[in-house]
Formats: sequence, structure tokens, C-alpha cells
Amino acid sequence: MSGYDELARDLHRFHASLTGFNEQLRAGLAEVNRHHEQVDPVWRDRFRRTYDQRHDELVEPVTEYADREADAFEQFLTRQIRALRRYLDG
Repeated sequence: MSGYDELARDLHRFHASLTGFNEQLRAGLAEVNRHHEQVDPVWRDRFRRTYDQRHDELVEPVTEYADREADAFEQFLTRQIRALRRYLDG
């Protein structure tokens, strides 16, 4: 097996891992948002403001990645894998 064959195998594994990560990330975000909406009408103490700030600091960039960047990274890897496969297969 050549180093390129090993690279292709590693890229496939990484792509599968990234896809699984992105799916779990989206599911986790949906669950966090669902719970956030459930407590929103009843949680109104001082700590809530601190929580909201920390929540937003975490959730906003993660949501940005999940909504705008995750698919692009997966598509990039797909293109790289196809290009490598074309190279290896001649």
C-alpha cells in the first residue's frame, strides 16, 4: 500500500468522523435550544443574565459553524478525496 492509499483511507475516516461530529453537534444544539426555550418563561433571577451571556458566547459561534461552515468543510474533504482517488486510479 502506498502512502497515497493510506492518505485516502485516512481522509475517508476523517470525513466520516467530521460528518458524525457535525450531526451530533446539530442535534446537541437543537436539544440545548429546546431546553432553553422551556425555561425561558419561568427563569427570571439575577443569575439568568449571567447565564444568558455565557450561553450566547458559546452557542453563537457553534451555531455559526453548524449552520454556515460545517457543510463547506465536508464538501471540501469530499472534493479532496475525489481528486486523490482520480490521481490514484489514473
